[in-house]
Amino acid sequence: MKRWLWSSVLSIFLLCLTAGALAGVRVVLNPYAGVDWATIEQHKANLHTHTTQSDGGLRPDQVIDEYHNRGYTILALTDHNACTWPWTGLATLKRGGDARKRDLDLAEKKVDPKKSPPVPAYTNRDPKTLGMLAIPGNELSRHPHINCLFIDFETDSKSPAQSLKEVAQAGGLAVVNHPGRSWWRSKKTPKAVPETWMKIYLGWFRNNDILVGGEIINKNYLCPQDRNVWWDAMLTALMPDRPVWGFANDDMHHRKQLGLNWNLFLLTALKESELRDAVKNGRSYFSTISTHPQKKRDVKQTPVIQSIVHDAQAGTITITAVSGGKPVPAKDHVWISAGGKKVHVGPVLDYRRTEGLKQYVRAEILGSGGTTFTNPIGLKP
Repeated sequence: MKRWLWSSVLSIFLLCLTAGALAGVRVVLNPYAGVDWATIEQHKANLHTHTTQSDGGLRPDQVIDEYHNRGYTILALTDHNACTWPWTGLATLKRGGDARKRDLDLAEKKVDPKKSPPVPAYTNRDPKTLGMLAIPGNELSRHPHINCLFIDFETDSKSPAQSLKEVAQAGGLAVVNHPGRSWWRSKKTPKAVPETWMKIYLGWFRNNDILVGGEIINKNYLCPQDRNVWWDAMLTALMPDRPVWGFANDDMHHRKQLGLNWNLFLLTALKESELRDAVKNGRSYFSTISTHPQKKRDVKQTPVIQSIVHDAQAGTITITAVSGGKPVPAKDHVWISAGGKKVHVGPVLDYRRTEGLKQYVRAEILGSGGTTFTNPIGLKP
């Protein structure tokens, strides 16, 4: 064979190798597709909150005021097995939880009214006047805890499967709360979700479309395994065909638990229909200061995402984020894929050239005062 022909064959062979190397993976599920970051509204939300209507330390009106003062525009009161709703009817709400218990104890003279005074009457709040979106919710707690949202709903069910069925029939959405609490209470983070619990969770997600995700950050970083073990286990088993969106909530029972964790929903307008769509389709990201040492926690120094841009032609996903008004350093962007494996560091992910990418990729962005998490982006070969 002549030299020029050998050269041509070799060139074609090398081109094929290069094409194969660049093929890598492709994006098949992107919760941020179609988001116009220049005009989108970012609304701060807490979707797991308790009051004196269950075992919380603050009255419902106090809770609403506390979150409003901290700049939250979306709030769900999710008392245990009770829907504290509506905000405009709090004054006439039947007393429940600790408030009712205190009333009974005082009436029966079981406690000293000076040491244990009655819980004052509730006062109404108008979310429209406050510029907030009020979401009806309930933490179903007679089994592993599940939040139901967007419905004024209560049930006596002790079966998660039955509860999820009822939530679906009522037109609600659901989120698994602090999943690690159900199977791990040690201070040592486990390496894997127990097989029995893996089957339980996978069954829930595969059989219930209204179960949209899980609480990855809860309270004062109550369950590190939810972030470091559970979420990636769910994503590795289910993505990209069945997403499990992440949430960060205060699970607020007392004042000191206020404002530790929050969700940022990307909405064109502050409407329930918009929020419901964002919750269902993962059009959000979430942040926390609870993963940082107490003295370094700072909401203002927690990264805020300005854009997440997918360039299908270039094969890149680019994150732009600021912390304290300044760009987040490149080294503080960490990309994670199947099995919880760290695959890349930097604001730009070239997913065709990055090794180790399978099924999904998500990013964690570290600030000096807090950490921000994206939802997973689905990948296929």
